[in-house]
Amino acid sequence: MNNFQKRSEAHFNQIPKETALLKHLVGNGYLPESWVLPPFFETSLGAKAGYGDKKDRSPVTLFAPKTDLKWREFSFLHPNNYQIICNHLCKSEYRIILSKISKGTNIYSYSLPVNYDSTEQRSAKQIEQWSELQEDLMFHASEYPYMLVLDLSNCYHTMYTHSIEWACESVGYKQFGTELDACVRRGMNNRTHGLPVGPRVTDYVAELVLCSIDRDIEKTCKSKKFIGGRFRDNYYLLCDSKAHAEDILKTVTRCLRSKNQSINSEKTKIIETEKYFNSFWQIDYNLLTQQLGLNSQGKIQKIDKIKLETFVSSVLRLSSSLDHERGVFEKSLGLLLNLRPVHKNDYLRYISLIGRMYKSRTSAIPKTLNIMSKLAEEDKECLKFFIKFLTDHFKKAHKRSDEFEILWLSYFIAKYNNEAKKIVTKLKVGGHPLLMLMAKFIEGNLSKKSITPGIIEELWPSFGKSNTSQIKFSFSSYKSSSEMSKILQPKFSFS
Repeated sequence: MNNFQKRSEAHFNQIPKETALLKHLVGNGYLPESWVLPPFFETSLGAKAGYGDKKDRSPVTLFAPKTDLKWREFSFLHPNNYQIICNHLCKSEYRIILSKISKGTNIYSYSLPVNYDSTEQRSAKQIEQWSELQEDLMFHASEYPYMLVLDLSNCYHTMYTHSIEWACESVGYKQFGTELDACVRRGMNNRTHGLPVGPRVTDYVAELVLCSIDRDIEKTCKSKKFIGGRFRDNYYLLCDSKAHAEDILKTVTRCLRSKNQSINSEKTKIIETEKYFNSFWQIDYNLLTQQLGLNSQGKIQKIDKIKLETFVSSVLRLSSSLDHERGVFEKSLGLLLNLRPVHKNDYLRYISLIGRMYKSRTSAIPKTLNIMSKLAEEDKECLKFFIKFLTDHFKKAHKRSDEFEILWLSYFIAKYNNEAKKIVTKLKVGGHPLLMLMAKFIEGNLSKKSITPGIIEELWPSFGKSNTSQIKFSFSSYKSSSEMSKILQPKFSFS
């Protein structure tokens, strides 16, 4: 048994079963990762068993900028539609199907939807699984001189829902697949293309389709010597020759077309295995932190302004050279949270440096705002800078109708009453349901009253009070910067 197979079996054993799975999906899985939506409302698991219903509804969508020209769409399903999907996934058939369809001979999934105990661990689990894949690739690298790195184009947004049925049918469970396909479509207003991005159920549904594609690739590449793993919609395949890597790429392209998928040619490449591992950002990042004498022990560390400027500038350059590698930002922002300038009069320079990282990556927006919020609490000049930064960027985001950025800026503005009063009316312009909810949250914050509006009615006004699921909605209390740090910082279960 190779490392890939051992890891795949270990991941499968971490998938919660039936009752535990339902609790996990409904209790922890409704909202997307912590950086997508500010914690101004929250969900909890209701005491009564709810079953949802079978009505077609449109999801509430939120677009987040991936780059200047690309956007990522997040979907919030009506709780009744979400509950129906959860109930179906928690049938014993799902685990049987995934057990059959995930067993590979050459390609192993590193995105099987393992359990986590809180929403803050979701991002950490994903990074952990990706890191495990890289470790196993490195272990087997000496036997394979080339690697095919392959990225699917808009995988979740373009996934054909009927491919859920086809995947289940391939292992003898067509009826289950037909019903699951129907459940997913009802939450997306009966669309047959695209899975909802954000809710946890999508990870479970997408793996059925992606694992079936893995098996198709294996069947048509029997004569080729290769091995590797897939993390979500990214393949990392070790190959014994460049010619075989090129042949496998052609085969994968054909398999994807048969399932209405395509490769992202900009991110797909064949590279010498040694060059791939030598290009890891960790090497440069670790050298940088060692040279500057920085530690990541979670304690406040004071350093001079030259080192601060060097660190921020180097991280931005490193990230840019790697197409904004997520790990660079997770590591650097976690470290910056605990760095402070030696001299008090350098605080203003520091907060302006953090501001440079603000738009470098989508998930960096809330994290940079939170670091700036902490500095504003510690220094009066930083406070003035931060309030002006928030209001200036709010005006720009509002002019662009960038709901994602508006939501996060609004959440931090809510702390400052004078500025908060000025944005409430603007949040209501355009009628975006999430912005309308944010306006009500701020109004409650200003009045110091506990407001319990009908969140479901606000998000899906045409359906009234139709929440028959187990998911309860409520406004949360405003989070301090320390609480926000815990929410936004991934909780890793490995060192």
